[in-house]
Amino acid sequence: MKIVWYSNHPAAPTGYGTQTQAVTRRLAAAGHDVSILNNYGIASGMGVTPYEDIPVWPQGVTQYSLDVVNAQAKAIFADGPGWVITLYDVWPLLEAGDPFKEFPTISWTPVDHFPITPQVLEWAKSHPTIAMAKYGAAMLQREGIASKYIPHTYEASTYSPGDRKEGRDALQVPEGAHLTVINAANIGKAPPRKAWVENLQALARFMKAHEDAYLYLHTDMSRPNGLPLEYWIKLIGFPTERIRTADPLAYRVGLTSPDVLAKIYRAADVLLAASGGEGFGIPVVESMACGTPAIVTDFSAQPELIGSTGWKVAYQLQADLGQGSFLAMPLVDSIVEQLEASYAQTPAEATARREAAAAKAAEYEADTVFNDMWLPLVTELEQTLNAEVARKNSPLVGPDGQKLNRAQRRANRGRK
Repeated sequence: MKIVWYSNHPAAPTGYGTQTQAVTRRLAAAGHDVSILNNYGIASGMGVTPYEDIPVWPQGVTQYSLDVVNAQAKAIFADGPGWVITLYDVWPLLEAGDPFKEFPTISWTPVDHFPITPQVLEWAKSHPTIAMAKYGAAMLQREGIASKYIPHTYEASTYSPGDRKEGRDALQVPEGAHLTVINAANIGKAPPRKAWVENLQALARFMKAHEDAYLYLHTDMSRPNGLPLEYWIKLIGFPTERIRTADPLAYRVGLTSPDVLAKIYRAADVLLAASGGEGFGIPVVESMACGTPAIVTDFSAQPELIGSTGWKVAYQLQADLGQGSFLAMPLVDSIVEQLEASYAQTPAEATARREAAAAKAAEYEADTVFNDMWLPLVTELEQTLNAEVARKNSPLVGPDGQKLNRAQRRANRGRK
């Protein structure tokens, strides 16, 4: 089947990029004709370029590439119909008047608020939807909308348990120290969905209480559409000699490979991911697959990922005025409490928890999810498309089985 995939470039070091890579190359290997419309990754004017033999169309000149995606899809479908699959926030598509309205479209949709936001709800009422978490499926069902559940995934060939020492040596963290890792995008201010200030307040208290507590931040420390994290670290007051950060050049241009990130996960005692809301939360399952448990907010998709293997942070709801719904604000005292629980583990308890985390993460392994969930869905989409094509191509016939002429067809529709 012909498939047009709208999302980030498959090589982009983003959640959307990693999932685009995971699914599209498997769809292509299964024999489907896949093209990618990238809204982040290859700039306008670069032409159509291949990614593992999959054609990737360049961005437009407007945000989200909404100025070009309709024309790109038309060009791809010129020699035959197919499906559009979107993996991105759906509200920009809604605000643009649905650039894919001419084509069968299904959206792999993040739901990270409570309740579901008005724009996501409006889109889902008129488009088939794939929920990337059970939470999203439940929020859609709450509004009477059925969806297909297919979670995000990780690559088992990269993220797996292994030696902890290599990553600690690279970060210059002593072997016996407690290491917390945060891997989160520093994007958004109103509100900052990753709850950076709350997490940093908790970490400062925790690190002041324990001289062997270290922190590694895998993020951009300062960007125009994010928070000035160095300012907040200074304002809150940290033992900065025990903070490690990603190389800014490597982070911004995507030079930190998944293999390096996996070593960092393995080196950690815990991943701190207490955010304001997640449609899924890929770093959580990546970290767990490496044997490192996570602390998450007990909200949206986050608790279902860790099950009983990590720690859950209490929260209060905070209004997201722009989206017209609520996110969570993780409580600082609760984050500190869960960091202390991680610190207080005995070696035997820590080993058992690491093993449990890796076992739980296996539910989200990419090959398993693709074979069990994506292949059946794409088969269903293909059958639907073929039935629609057959319906459009079949001639109308009368009760006697004879093909109707034009006048008879018009009369049959109640027209003169």
